[in-house]
This record gives sequence, C-alpha cells and structure tokens, in this order.
Amino acid sequence: VDYDWLFKMFVIFQVDNADEVDFIEGEYALEGGLNYTQIFYRLTTVPYIREEISVPVPEGFTVDQIIELLEAEGISTRDELVEVINNYPFKHQFVQELEAKGYSKNRIYRLEGYLYPDTYYFYKDDNAVQIINKFLNNFDTKFWDEYEDTYKPTCEKLGLTFDEVITLASIVQMEGITLSDFENISQVFHNRMKSNTLTKLESCATIQYILEERHEIITDADTKIDNPYNTYMYEGLPPGAICNPGINAIESSIFPAFDAQMLKENNIKTAYFFVSDLAGNIYYAETSKGHEKNKAKADKINEQILNGEYFED
Repeated sequence: VDYDWLFKMFVIFQVDNADEVDFIEGEYALEGGLNYTQIFYRLTTVPYIREEISVPVPEGFTVDQIIELLEAEGISTRDELVEVINNYPFKHQFVQELEAKGYSKNRIYRLEGYLYPDTYYFYKDDNAVQIINKFLNNFDTKFWDEYEDTYKPTCEKLGLTFDEVITLASIVQMEGITLSDFENISQVFHNRMKSNTLTKLESCATIQYILEERHEIITDADTKIDNPYNTYMYEGLPPGAICNPGINAIESSIFPAFDAQMLKENNIKTAYFFVSDLAGNIYYAETSKGHEKNKAKADKINEQILNGEYFED
C-alpha cells in the first residue's frame, strides 16, 4: 500500500460504517501486486493458512537426494525442480557468472554445488522457483557475499574459478568427515593438481556420483567406467560438483593445509595419496608404494567390518 490515506478511503467506501469494518486479527502471507480489493478481501475473511514444513538438508546431499527429500514432503515435483535447477534464469550474480563463463555439456546439474545445505522452511504450495531460490539465497549469504573480498584473491592465486572451487569442495565434502579431514584431503588434491605426473585426482567419491546405486567399496571395475566424472580416468576436476558442500569444505578447498600431527603419524613430509576405510580412518602417503601399504591396511579393516569381526580399540 503506497498511500495509506487512499487505502483508508477505499475501505470506507466498502462499508456503510467505517467503524464496523471486521478486520480479522492474525498473520497473513500476501503476494506482491495485489490490488486494494484483493487486500481488503484477505483481511476481512477467514485467513488463508499455508502449511509450512521444515526440511533439514545435510551437508553433502546431491541434487537428486534433495529432490527426493522435497518430493517425500509433498513439495513440488521432480520434473519441475530439475527444469528450474537446470534452466531457470535466476538473478543471483554467481548464477549469471556461471552462465556467462559457460560450463561443460557433460555437467549433470547446472546448480549442483549451489543448493546450500541447511534447515529450510517451505510452504507446501511453494513453486519450484521459490524453493530453489531459497537455497541460492542461502549460498549467497553463506559464501558469495564474502567471495570478492575474502576468497577471490586466494582463488586467483590458486588458478581456480569459483565454480572449480565449489566442484573441489564437493569432492572434499564427500571424502572427509571432520574439518581436519577436509583440510588434509584438500591439500592432497591441490598437490596433485600441481603435479606434472599425478594429474588425476583418483577420487572414489566422483565415481559414487555416477553410479545408479551407492557401492560400499569402489571396485577396480568401477574405476574403469568411462564417464567424465570419473577422476580415475579423466584428468583434473570433473564437469561439475558432485554434491552440495558446506562452508567448512568450501573454505578448506580454498585454504588447504596439512595437519602436522597427520604428517607425523604417517611419517611423511607431504602427501599425494590417501585412502579411507569403512571405520572412518584415513591413511595418507607420499609415494605409491606407501599408498599400496595403506590400501592393504584399509582392505583388511573393511573385510573385518563386512564380516562383523571389527572392534575398535
């Protein structure tokens, strides 16, 4: 309402006695663009109650997993959400820059990596644009608002675009558990990206992304799947993010660092390899020989876990 006096005059002409206007007390959700008649009707009739639903989205969830969450709550449909995620012209600066810079034709979801993980509140009648817009607004607040001043200078020194950082962060997110894990794993990947010989990231998480069903343990056959997201076959980063990372994984991808205790425990000066077991232990190595020893150690623990024979000290 731009002019309160005009709205008051309008109300007076709707009834015989202005003192008898029966406004109903309560909270209202009014869309922009309503005319005075529509506003008056909303405020003098039984209020329209919109059902609000809380949807927790964990760090590391993929676009597909987020869509499944939303569909399970009766919020929008898969087809509508996919269409919006891949094609809707959002006005956020990072989306527009993403479009301007272009991205690989092999990318599965344009906005994979940008649906920031958090607890959201949606109305059941929200449309797909409103839903995805909430995720992007949150990414704006949690990361992009600080990008120019806090993150961009370091990203440029690393030779990474913001989209490459988010892609790397998504891999780091899926490979680690703790903040220390994220920083160590990120440093391994940065070491590889700088290496003249170890030019493939060899991340099992990137293979999980392209599998129809998750495998508890990635096999040699899995590493030979011919897909641009398979970092065992293709050099460098995959065509896009493989999940939606949280801020810890994102910052660790920009500011990687080896933990001194980790280096000491693994008796190394740096690392180009790592392998994890099903118990959550991560083993780092500087050489392929050391990596093979760590893989054997992880395989042994995995076998014990799968056989129900593993007990932590």
